Amino acid sequence: MLEFLQGGDLFGLLERLGTLSVSEAQFYMGCTVEGLAYVHSRSIAFRDLKLENLVLDKTGYAKVVDFGLAKRVMNRTYTVCGSPRYCAPEIVTGRGHCHFVDYWALGVTMYECMFATSPFAAGDDDNLATFRKIANGKVMFPRGGGKKLQPAKDFIKSLLEKKPQNRLGCREGGPKEIRNHEFYKKFDWAGLQALTMRPPYTPKVSNALDTGEFGEVDIYEEHLIELDYDEDADDMVGWTDEF
Repeated sequence: MLEFLQGGDLFGLLERLGTLSVSEAQFYMGCTVEGLAYVHSRSIAFRDLKLENLVLDKTGYAKVVDFGLAKRVMNRTYTVCGSPRYCAPEIVTGRGHCHFVDYWALGVTMYECMFATSPFAAGDDDNLATFRKIANGKVMFPRGGGKKLQPAKDFIKSLLEKKPQNRLGCREGGPKEIRNHEFYKKFDWAGLQALTMRPPYTPKVSNALDTGEFGEVDIYEEHLIELDYDEDADDMVGWTDEF
């Protein structure tokens, strides 16, 4: 059983807002950093960080979900996996990777939140072209924003460092280095960790089963079919009786 998160995902929130402000990005990326730091402390690489896998609880705090590609990595692993536009260079080149790929994906996620586009995605969902951009392309930012956005841009650039050992969060300081970055100057990390910080958006939840924040959910006909169940014919019945 998993916790029921009613606040919708960050992808849906961005659809409504367009882009996030600096303070909003600080909050949601801060939640993500805390989630990744905990996972990494258990030697687990998450490997599927993206907007759709950051879901808000009913209070508005973001949580990391969907551990289908997560793996305990003590040194390196070589599986090519993840959503193409979030893949780190060491994944697409097959050089082997560890949890450092999650901080690259954090940089891509942050870029999408701030600028409503992806830094390396190619047109027509051409994954091969996307991989070429990831391996060889440079991080370019839309014009505008001035000095106000410079710390955010520096933060993203530090995460989108192609050499994993030079990437923000992957050096000796680990996640502490992220928390101490100029982008998070004066940010209340203690308040975030204690869940006392007020989220920038409070989901509109009317009751314990309200799923309205996820918009209209498609229900397929095959999901409405009620299948007959014969307990006497089920070989698995009672397998927990000895526990």
